[in-house]
Amino acid sequence: MNIRLRVAAGAALAVASCTQQPTPDLSASLKGIDKQRFLSCSGPPAVEFPQGGQDRMSFLTDLRRGSMIGVTNPAAAPTDACSVDAVFENDRLVSSSFSGNQGMCTMVFAPCLPK
Repeated sequence: MNIRLRVAAGAALAVASCTQQPTPDLSASLKGIDKQRFLSCSGPPAVEFPQGGQDRMSFLTDLRRGSMIGVTNPAAAPTDACSVDAVFENDRLVSSSFSGNQGMCTMVFAPCLPK
Protein backbone atom coordinates (compact mmCIF):
# COMPACT_ATOMS: atom_id res chain seq x y z
CA MET A 1 0.00 0.00 0.00
CA ASN A 2 1.36 3.36 -0.91
CA ILE A 3 2.24 5.78 1.92
CA ARG A 4 -0.50 8.28 0.99
CA LEU A 5 -3.14 5.56 1.20
CA ARG A 6 -1.80 4.45 4.58
CA VAL A 7 -1.93 8.01 5.91
CA ALA A 8 -5.44 8.54 4.52
CA ALA A 9 -6.64 5.24 6.00
CA GLY A 10 -5.11 6.11 9.37
CA ALA A 11 -6.74 9.53 9.34
CA ALA A 12 -10.11 8.01 8.46
CA LEU A 13 -9.81 5.56 11.36
CA ALA A 14 -8.86 8.37 13.74
CA VAL A 15 -11.86 10.46 12.68
CA ALA A 16 -14.20 7.46 12.96
CA SER A 17 -12.99 6.71 16.48
CA CYS A 18 -13.67 10.31 17.53
CA THR A 19 -17.22 10.47 16.20
CA GLN A 20 -19.74 11.19 18.89
CA GLN A 21 -21.68 8.24 20.21
CA PRO A 22 -25.47 8.59 20.45
CA THR A 23 -26.70 10.01 23.75
CA PRO A 24 -28.25 7.25 25.88
CA ASP A 25 -31.88 7.49 26.91
CA LEU A 26 -31.19 8.27 30.56
CA SER A 27 -34.83 7.87 31.64
CA ALA A 28 -34.97 4.33 30.25
CA SER A 29 -31.43 3.39 31.33
CA LEU A 30 -31.88 4.52 34.93
CA LYS A 31 -35.45 3.27 35.47
CA GLY A 32 -35.54 0.99 38.51
CA ILE A 33 -32.24 2.25 39.97
CA ASP A 34 -32.00 2.40 43.75
CA LYS A 35 -32.63 5.90 45.12
CA GLN A 36 -29.33 6.03 47.03
CA ARG A 37 -27.34 5.08 43.93
CA PHE A 38 -29.20 7.74 41.91
CA LEU A 39 -28.44 10.34 44.60
CA SER A 40 -24.75 9.39 44.51
CA CYS A 41 -24.68 10.69 40.92
CA SER A 42 -27.19 13.53 41.10
CA GLY A 43 -26.27 15.07 44.41
CA PRO A 44 -28.95 16.32 46.80
CA PRO A 45 -32.36 17.29 45.43
CA ALA A 46 -33.23 20.97 45.15
CA VAL A 47 -36.85 20.09 45.99
CA GLU A 48 -38.32 16.96 47.55
CA PHE A 49 -42.04 16.30 47.83
CA PRO A 50 -43.31 13.05 49.37
CA GLN A 51 -46.77 12.18 48.07
CA GLY A 52 -48.71 9.02 48.92
CA GLY A 53 -46.02 6.35 48.66
CA GLN A 54 -44.02 8.25 46.08
CA ASP A 55 -41.09 10.55 46.60
CA ARG A 56 -40.89 13.30 43.94
CA MET A 57 -37.58 15.12 43.60
CA SER A 58 -36.15 17.81 41.37
CA PHE A 59 -32.43 18.24 40.79
CA LEU A 60 -30.24 20.84 39.17
CA THR A 61 -26.71 19.58 39.08
CA ASP A 62 -23.38 19.69 37.31
CA LEU A 63 -20.23 17.59 37.35
CA ARG A 64 -19.37 18.30 40.96
CA ARG A 65 -21.40 15.49 42.48
CA GLY A 66 -23.11 16.50 45.67
CA SER A 67 -23.14 20.16 44.68
CA MET A 68 -26.35 21.75 43.48
CA ILE A 69 -26.18 24.77 41.25
CA GLY A 70 -28.71 27.45 40.49
CA VAL A 71 -30.09 29.02 43.67
CA THR A 72 -27.22 27.76 45.82
CA ASN A 73 -24.58 28.65 43.24
CA PRO A 74 -25.90 31.46 41.01
CA ALA A 75 -22.51 31.90 39.33
CA ALA A 76 -22.89 28.55 37.56
CA ALA A 77 -24.02 28.82 33.97
CA PRO A 78 -27.48 27.28 33.48
CA THR A 79 -26.51 26.05 30.01
CA ASP A 80 -23.98 23.76 31.69
CA ALA A 81 -26.59 22.36 34.06
CA CYS A 82 -28.53 19.14 34.02
CA SER A 83 -32.07 19.36 35.35
CA VAL A 84 -33.94 16.24 36.45
CA ASP A 85 -37.43 15.59 37.75
CA ALA A 86 -37.62 12.12 39.29
CA VAL A 87 -40.27 9.98 40.97
CA PHE A 88 -39.25 7.20 43.33
CA GLU A 89 -41.51 4.49 44.70
CA ASN A 90 -40.27 1.93 47.24
CA ASP A 91 -36.81 3.53 46.89
CA ARG A 92 -36.67 2.76 43.14
CA LEU A 93 -36.81 5.23 40.26
CA VAL A 94 -40.15 4.81 38.45
CA SER A 95 -39.97 7.81 36.14
CA SER A 96 -37.65 10.68 35.29
CA SER A 97 -37.37 13.61 32.93
CA PHE A 98 -33.98 15.05 31.96
CA SER A 99 -33.56 18.53 30.51
CA GLY A 100 -30.89 21.15 30.08
CA ASN A 101 -27.49 20.22 28.71
CA GLN A 102 -27.92 16.55 27.69
CA GLY A 103 -24.16 16.07 27.40
CA MET A 104 -23.81 17.24 30.98
CA CYS A 105 -26.65 14.93 32.08
CA THR A 106 -24.90 11.99 30.43
CA MET A 107 -21.56 12.82 32.09
CA VAL A 108 -23.14 13.34 35.53
CA PHE A 109 -25.12 10.09 35.41
CA ALA A 110 -22.53 7.93 33.58
CA PRO A 111 -21.36 6.23 36.81
CA CYS A 112 -24.96 5.19 37.53
CA LEU A 113 -25.68 3.71 34.09
CA PRO A 114 -25.81 -0.08 33.83
CA LYS A 115 -22.63 -1.54 32.41
